[in-house]
Amino acid sequence: MTHRRLLTIFTVAFAALLAAPVLAQEPTPPADTTALAGLHVVQGDGSAVVEIGSLDDQEPYKMRVGLERGAIYYIHLTDYLYRALSDPLDPNSHYRIATKLRDPGPSHGWHRPFAAVAVTINGQRVSLAGAAWQLDEHAPDRAVYAATILNSTDQPVLEIRRAFILAQDSYELECRQNLINRTDQPLDVVFEQYGQTDAPEDRAKYMGDQRLLVAGYFDLEWNPSGTIILAEKTYTPRTKRLDAKKPKHLWPNENVPAGSRLAWLASMNRYFALALSRPVDIPAGAQPDGTSVPRLDDLFSFSEFQPIGEATGEKIDTRDLILTLRTKTLQIDAGDAAPVDLALFAGPRKPQLFEQPAYRALHFDGLIQYSLGGCCTFMTFQWLAKILLGFMTAIDFVTADWGVAIIILVLVVRLVLHPLTKRSQIHMTKLSKQMATLQPEIQKLKTKYENDSRRFQAEQAKLFREKGVNPVSIMGCAPMFLQMPIWIALYAMLFLAIELRHQPAFWGVFQWVSDGKWLFLSDLSDADKFIQFTDQPYHLTIPVLNMLDLSSLNILPILMGVMMYLQQKFMSPPPANEQARQQQKMMSVMFFMFPLFLYSAPSGLTLYILASTSAGMLDSYLVRKHIREHEEAGTLFDKKPAKPGGWRDRIGKYAAAKRDAMGEQQKRLTGGQTKSRYQSRRKR
Repeated sequence: MTHRRLLTIFTVAFAALLAAPVLAQEPTPPADTTALAGLHVVQGDGSAVVEIGSLDDQEPYKMRVGLERGAIYYIHLTDYLYRALSDPLDPNSHYRIATKLRDPGPSHGWHRPFAAVAVTINGQRVSLAGAAWQLDEHAPDRAVYAATILNSTDQPVLEIRRAFILAQDSYELECRQNLINRTDQPLDVVFEQYGQTDAPEDRAKYMGDQRLLVAGYFDLEWNPSGTIILAEKTYTPRTKRLDAKKPKHLWPNENVPAGSRLAWLASMNRYFALALSRPVDIPAGAQPDGTSVPRLDDLFSFSEFQPIGEATGEKIDTRDLILTLRTKTLQIDAGDAAPVDLALFAGPRKPQLFEQPAYRALHFDGLIQYSLGGCCTFMTFQWLAKILLGFMTAIDFVTADWGVAIIILVLVVRLVLHPLTKRSQIHMTKLSKQMATLQPEIQKLKTKYENDSRRFQAEQAKLFREKGVNPVSIMGCAPMFLQMPIWIALYAMLFLAIELRHQPAFWGVFQWVSDGKWLFLSDLSDADKFIQFTDQPYHLTIPVLNMLDLSSLNILPILMGVMMYLQQKFMSPPPANEQARQQQKMMSVMFFMFPLFLYSAPSGLTLYILASTSAGMLDSYLVRKHIREHEEAGTLFDKKPAKPGGWRDRIGKYAAAKRDAMGEQQKRLTGGQTKSRYQSRRKR
């Protein structure tokens, strides 16, 4: 075949190819919308309760968890009983830290902690209330549930798997969740669920409702590396969250800097806490700090404690709170799964427990705060409360009794303050005698300046300066002012330290002699219960005096009032004037009110005040004996010479130098003014 013929064939073929019609490209078929039509979940009662963990202290579990409908029904703690001297073999005697809540509203439904509420798939919201959760696996440490979202042809669209896993020797319950796409197309999913409820209310109710909501957060402006988790700016009384006029939100909190990120959310009562976070995995050898903690708001777009039901209009809102969570939009490819893993700490607020690596990383020590709130918050020094608790813990380690530790603490505080107390009482005695001597002259001034109170006060002050009397010296009040922070810190510590919960005083001798039937001083965190009238609390609210529990006769507050009255009656110096006499009468009334105010207080606190008052009487007796000896010797008003080079000598020299300098300055100023006036007269 010649080259010309080949070229002709190639040219004809190429022309035919160009002349052939162009085929239209097939369009991509649209997504199968029928696969997402009529989304629903299979309904079922599923009321059987499944348990994991154990209340047997021989088993390696710290709690027993009851599960119902793929959610938490209750959590009982193994090592903590509801009341002192309860039978640990009785399952109902163990402390129930969480339970399902009944809605008081029209629906009267149940709200279960960690219940799946709803799921939104490509814009379609499907309620999971009443869903039939299938139990796929059950073991002593875990239970796995599953529920499936179906379309109108009952084909699976989204499978929800929830595994509740209980770690051994731990107060942590994990909820490992997976949202599995069972279709052949991607899904946009938003998952809604409950977290924990607010913690149970304390049975005593002495200080009212002390429950708090707390958030742990990263302040990335202050700590950009995210190694530290803070909590102190988020303490929110649950009563303020329920305030109908101005509810206070836990997160975001107006006190927290903008740009802060959320690490965990907690509800806590007097001794226990429920804290929700994402699971923390700390690699071996890594430093347990905040960098190991996944941020909660990376997963959830909404998290808030919401009240259940509607307010009744009563003064005290008795509704319950439950944490509501909603994830961000999760894009799940066909056949893939999106994890929504959570961890719940449900246990005591105990410092030693929070030394574990995961809890150190979460900085759960932010859940421990010894403060009663209100006006005393700024005076409750946390470092002082922790020092007092550490000191008492060391004494308890030696004596094996917290009651003895409290009394030893009293003696140590009294010994430390004894020099100041001695100086104060000597000063008050001297002042009382000096004022009695000056009464005739003060009476003359009152008569002379009867109609000019300002002139009377000026002349009286002049008289006091001439006689060397200082009626407003701080020495008389110094011991009381120095003890006030100790009392407040001790008050908060004894009320909130879980170490004292259900601890008997004096080695349980009162229970030993009664074969465990006498409740007197069986629990230093509760009233002393000298005589128990009824097992149920009988609360009586008295304005100013707080809430009294009249279910028992408590003898320690009564003895405390008697001892305080005797101390004031026999140890205080005689009143020097009518004003002092009126003050002593007012103090007598306070000694009657004080026992009422502390009637339902923890017996550990009343034991401290009773011991302190008794030690104070002995201290005052020794000081008054010292004063009588000086009076008999005629040396009471002799001034003790300052030790050369001592602090009193240095202060005296400094004050004298200041007086001399001020005197010289005054002389120069007076001389200059005199010279100026003389020159002006010469010019005139």
